[in-house]
Amino acid sequence: MSANDAWAIANLKATYCRAADTSCGDEAAARAMFDGLLVDDFVGDYGFKVMHGPAEIVDFMIQAIGGGSAWMIHALGSPVIKVDGDQATGDWTITVTARRKDGEVMVINGRYSDTFRRTGAGWQIASITFDRHE
Repeated sequence: MSANDAWAIANLKATYCRAADTSCGDEAAARAMFDGLLVDDFVGDYGFKVMHGPAEIVDFMIQAIGGGSAWMIHALGSPVIKVDGDQATGDWTITVTARRKDGEVMVINGRYSDTFRRTGAGWQIASITFDRHE
């Protein structure tokens, strides 16, 4: 495993989280940030629904998650990244703090377990599994 690969994957995941945070106030900027992060056959399992393809997850993040929040901050921790050729896995702890538009402040803790694929465009997210801890 190259340190450069692990660094690229960590930055990719951080950009995904930053795009989610941005979705609260700037849909166009969030869409631009999400563009190119996910492979065409992306699968996302967020514990309540499995989503397929970049469009479905990006629309969900912007409309349902970002659209209902005044602001949101994702904080990733404890990364474990394993690269095997053009495939990789990444596991992170995650804390999301958000203020919903109704004023409620939510704190969500969990774990992301992701897969990544090296493509002609570089590393992209192939799948995300989110396990929420309450």
